[in-house]
Amino acid sequence: MFITEDRMVIVAVISGGFAGAKLKKTVLRSRLQDGRALESSDNPGLGDLSGVMERAVLLNAGVHELLLFHRHRIEASGSSAAPFNVNNVEGEFERLDLEKAERWVGAGLARWGDPGHTCVRLTLKGSLANIQQSLFGEGAKLNEQSHRINVPRAGS
Repeated sequence: MFITEDRMVIVAVISGGFAGAKLKKTVLRSRLQDGRALESSDNPGLGDLSGVMERAVLLNAGVHELLLFHRHRIEASGSSAAPFNVNNVEGEFERLDLEKAERWVGAGLARWGDPGHTCVRLTLKGSLANIQQSLFGEGAKLNEQSHRINVPRAGS
């Protein structure tokens, strides 16, 4: 995990796999002065049903291109970015995830997966809402980026 020199953007490079399926993505996050949070990624994924995170995807973008895309979103937001604590970058990143989880649980979209409230599991209501959002929300937006399907990802 990295933070930009101005402390306004956290950059997480995520890589993993499960049952032969590999996941590689870069996620950029900023918290805005008005309380909203922006997330930009180069790979589609689970949307935010809570309203905490305003998520956008620039398919297969390199880190520099994704950072420019993210900074443009900050400028267009009508608010300025709030600086993150450089001494707790991972905690700041995870705090945004916790805020999402708390709202999901409060809305009946998820339940806590452990007694420490560190992970959630979607309920049937949350799963159906996620499918609807994926198919009709983010999926429709990604059709506009179909020309980016064959852009090689960094490290590929």
